[in-house]
Amino acid sequence: MKRLLVYTLALFLAVSCATVDDTATVSVTGSATVMMEPDFLRFSVTASALSPTTDEAGTIASGMINEAILILKENGVADDDISTSRISVSPEYSWKDGESILTGQRCVYSLDIILRTVDTAGALFQSVSGIDGIEIGNIVADKENKDVERMKARSLAVHDAHDKASVYANAAGYVLGDLISISDSSPSSSYGTTRLYAMAEASAPLSDSLEYYPGDISISDEVHVVYSLSR
Repeated sequence: MKRLLVYTLALFLAVSCATVDDTATVSVTGSATVMMEPDFLRFSVTASALSPTTDEAGTIASGMINEAILILKENGVADDDISTSRISVSPEYSWKDGESILTGQRCVYSLDIILRTVDTAGALFQSVSGIDGIEIGNIVADKENKDVERMKARSLAVHDAHDKASVYANAAGYVLGDLISISDSSPSSSYGTTRLYAMAEASAPLSDSLEYYPGDISISDEVHVVYSLSR
């Protein structure tokens, strides 16, 4: 009798678990992207000089960087928005007749810049690029405060998840039920930008020939949700 009672209890528990586990659900991921205009740019300015000695290479590169800094400050870039990111000196070689020959010492000096007036970027790039041996690169547009756009992206992602779940439920012959769980999928938000350099008509002065179009940037979000389904 005792053994029969144990078997009956085990059977009851198995049926109960099966009932819970067999509850129909739908699991989806909702996503959304919100566009916005950037209000600052990040970019790098790099000077590179090759000379017979380290001192000469360093002097030339430093002179180029100091000239670039002067132009940056004249165009409204604050001291706090200029930082040194790299200083390196190394020997440079060339190959001749299968033999490595020392050609000089290469000095590279790089700055990271934040420009908070996006509409002046074209004129600034034009001026800085006028320095021989200077390279401008790693240009990225961004926005200082993205809280509003971030919240909007999250809200739209939840709505997208609900819409997807409804479509799947109806297609499968079910009715969308209660929300069981919701979790942040933690995607990598993107702040991409489309950049374009354009030359003005040939008769225009060189100082007016370079234009910069940062385009819109975006922020994305994803959310993972689970809904119950009913007939």
